[in-house]
Amino acid sequence: MYPDSSLSDQKARFLRQHAENHLRSGSAPTSGGPLDGDALALLYDMARDPARSSDALRLLQELQVYQVELDLQWAQLEANEREMSRDLDHYRALFALTPSVCLLVSADGYVQDANAAAASLLGVRQHELPGRRLLDFLTPESHPAFDRLLGQLQAEEPVEGCEVWLTGSRDDPAMAQLSVSVSPGDNAVLLLVPGGESGKARDHSRQSD
Repeated sequence: MYPDSSLSDQKARFLRQHAENHLRSGSAPTSGGPLDGDALALLYDMARDPARSSDALRLLQELQVYQVELDLQWAQLEANEREMSRDLDHYRALFALTPSVCLLVSADGYVQDANAAAASLLGVRQHELPGRRLLDFLTPESHPAFDRLLGQLQAEEPVEGCEVWLTGSRDDPAMAQLSVSVSPGDNAVLLLVPGGESGKARDHSRQSD
């Protein structure tokens, strides 16, 4: 999708007008620094020639406006970066502190990030989770369902959650529901919502049937 040229032209005209207003008011930013020696020498030579002095003044004004435009753009980029950094810190804090179990898992099933609630549920230290396969924490009978989930993610198909059984550090597996939210990149946020049934309870239910 190509940008709207009319919108780009409007932004360029606004930036030019903004830069010219700064120059007229004497409040132009100077982060871009002065003109280099070659440019000044060229302008000096042109100004000494009566036939080209008006061109020199026009060129100097154009260079000044252009420099102010660059300074204004740079200031806006810095402001945008600061705002994005604040937003990122905010969402990382929410991810880390939420009581819900949250893991950021790549399309091939490796944990990239996890919060404290996830580490507690899986029975490992939080810093040990990145780089581990989530399959390592699932019972063998849960592997096919999780593999199907990853296949949907890799094929960019609608991804549905699934029921799995977690092993973690416990001898008795616990049921959990994987709720999946796909991120814009190649990752998926998996929310593990523990169920209320243990492996022993499941086996007892099967025997009763």
